[in-house]
Amino acid sequence: MKRSDLRQLIKQELKENWFDNMSSEKQKEYVKDHPDSKFSVGKKDDELKKIYHFRNAITGSRIDIKLTDDEAEKKKEQLGSRWKLLSTEEYLREVIQEVLNEKWKDDVEIKDTGEHADKTIEQLKKELAALKGKKPYNREKAGELMFAIRAKRNFKGGV
Repeated sequence: MKRSDLRQLIKQELKENWFDNMSSEKQKEYVKDHPDSKFSVGKKDDELKKIYHFRNAITGSRIDIKLTDDEAEKKKEQLGSRWKLLSTEEYLREVIQEVLNEKWKDDVEIKDTGEHADKTIEQLKKELAALKGKKPYNREKAGELMFAIRAKRNFKGGV
């Protein structure tokens, strides 16, 4: 999962469950102030559905289902004690942990493939100084050498 996908998932979860995180008094007040909202009484069941996350305690697998509150309670009873209904916080914590624990298949080897990879900073500075005395001045070559010098200075492997 990419970071952008993770951000989108977090935004979606927070958007879906903000009403549930309010106290019952605040929910009633909100419904009173916003009679046309999807949380008002008399809305269609499909408009009241939100995504619920269940995790199997034995296998660790997770299912995500779009249900109403009543359907979620029935599903919880139907699945039994092996399945746990996750809160938004628990679900996001699990997803973030999965992303953080994601590993590469193998160790990645970084190879020096640049044109100046085998040269030291001192050698590059000498080449740059030699260019400055020549006419016509080769700006492109000078730029390459200055870039190589900057790259080698900041390279963690050091040269």
